[in-house]
Amino acid sequence: MLCGLKVTAFAVLLLAGACSIVFAYPTVTVPTATMVPDKSLYLDYYGVDTRATNPYAPDRMGIAASYIGLTRNLELDVTNVKPESVDGQTTLGSQYLLLTENRTRPAFVVGAEDMTQQNDNTSFYFALAKNVTPFKNGRPVYPLVRLNLGYGTSPRSALFGGVQIRVNAAIGLAALSDGHDGVYCLSYYVPKTGLNIKCGALGRARFVGLEYRFDLK
Repeated sequence: MLCGLKVTAFAVLLLAGACSIVFAYPTVTVPTATMVPDKSLYLDYYGVDTRATNPYAPDRMGIAASYIGLTRNLELDVTNVKPESVDGQTTLGSQYLLLTENRTRPAFVVGAEDMTQQNDNTSFYFALAKNVTPFKNGRPVYPLVRLNLGYGTSPRSALFGGVQIRVNAAIGLAALSDGHDGVYCLSYYVPKTGLNIKCGALGRARFVGLEYRFDLK
């Protein structure tokens, strides 16, 4: 979900090695404690321009991801990363919601990235997320502001997190760190379509992408 941003530590390593929200359900490279809704499927595709990162790297990279809400507490993520002129690889990730968010506590999840060990190591993580927008008549008002914080084991080996802002029903912003690079995203939800259009930066790489939500109920 770039902007929901969570394309896995493997994508980060490819970008680092090859190249140096709306409340984002899916975010590229930054896990969050915002779960994909139960019985929902998000399909994402991002085109990443990596030319500014390393003159010897592939110029472009495609990232395709699917995020599946198996239950209210369990999410499954499948990601394929395909650098230009290089064989792509597919990784599997998952996260489980241990504590739901309420007025006084954040949501809390535990998860794993690269469960298929394409990079030799599965990275385990925890993540917290909390809406800090004041309530009016029992409901939050725009802009909605959500803070995120987490930690992942090797190969991520870093704290990650940041802020997601929903400006209104259509426009979302995100400014996060994956623990190594900044991730910045602007998203636009096309009303009554299930379609999000996204653009932004991952470190010095630039991306544009589409995300579509399907209800599986």
